[in-house]
Amino acid sequence: YYIPENGEVKKKGILMALADGMGGRMGGAVASKIAVDVLLDEYYKDDSMDIPDSLNRAFLRANEEVLAKSIKDIKLGGMGTTLTAAVVKGDKLYHAHVGDSRGYIISKNEMSQFTEDHSYVASLVKAGVISEEETATHPDGNIVLKAIGLDSNLKVDAPRTYQRLKKNQFILL
Repeated sequence: YYIPENGEVKKKGILMALADGMGGRMGGAVASKIAVDVLLDEYYKDDSMDIPDSLNRAFLRANEEVLAKSIKDIKLGGMGTTLTAAVVKGDKLYHAHVGDSRGYIISKNEMSQFTEDHSYVASLVKAGVISEEETATHPDGNIVLKAIGLDSNLKVDAPRTYQRLKKNQFILL
């Protein structure tokens, strides 16, 4: 997570991010570092007070940077990363997400997922083809359908709505 200086926390909130790289050990590590660095920079640089729009633009910029790096360096070709970000501003939680790295709100006796996996097995569950339990052993359980660095026409999940956080709730990415 990153807590900005110069009063930006009041304007843009506290940004937390998780990136899980893919595409070989080196490519995945490079992709995830680029994605998080660009996300942080672009989000706080954006003058808009519209948090979902700022997150969406920052994700798209991170996608452009990872794609450009993978084209420039053949050893990194095909690299990508999941990216999940949460912004807490006051008692409001906003998020943006691509891939299958999850975001949860944890309360005393409850944990609720606020992201939706962009994976092949999640699409099978949603379609009613397999059960949630079958995802753990499915042979295609590692196939991610949406991620940073895979497609120049990336569609980011950045809901316009927010969730209200209550005292003693925690965010887990």
